[in-house]
Amino acid sequence: MAQIDVTQIAGFDEMTAEQKLDALMKLDVPDKVDLSGYVKKSVFDAKAAEASDLSKKLKGKMTEDEQKQAEIAEAAEAAAKEKEALLARVAELEKNNTLREYTLGFSNLGFDEKLAAETANLFEEKDSVKFFANMKKFLESYEKAIEKKLMDKTPGPGGNAGKAGEDEDPAIKKAKALFGNNAGTGKTYADVLSHYKK
Repeated sequence: MAQIDVTQIAGFDEMTAEQKLDALMKLDVPDKVDLSGYVKKSVFDAKAAEASDLSKKLKGKMTEDEQKQAEIAEAAEAAAKEKEALLARVAELEKNNTLREYTLGFSNLGFDEKLAAETANLFEEKDSVKFFANMKKFLESYEKAIEKKLMDKTPGPGGNAGKAGEDEDPAIKKAKALFGNNAGTGKTYADVLSHYKK
């Protein structure tokens, strides 16, 4: 039978008999725990060891066919995992290849490297809002580049096209330098040039 632990009651030894009785009546005593359904640890450990020994013996008694079937099942599981990993890798490589193709396509249209890669990613992910925003950026920069090119080729005051002599044939430039402008000779630059090429 379990004893009541009176050390839990403060000042129990100095109390009168009536106070001790009153304190004991107010003391919460835990209900008795029913351990009938539990197994002692030592018994459990012994049974676990016995079960382990029986499992080892059973594996030893497996027939050759059963062992082969177990090996086949293990190999099939390993192959399935390997196949799954390979399929994931193939999908990743296909995506990277597609992105490279898209990036190259956008680069060929005149996109700069960074914008081409970003737009290819958006195109592959089917993010139409950002994709069209990038297309707008490209078209604006392309329009500015064309305007600049046209301004460079526009004749300045005096009728000279673009920068002086920019589109002139190098051989004609050389002929002009060698023979001057031939004022009053009646010869054209083509005549001088044909003479120079002889």
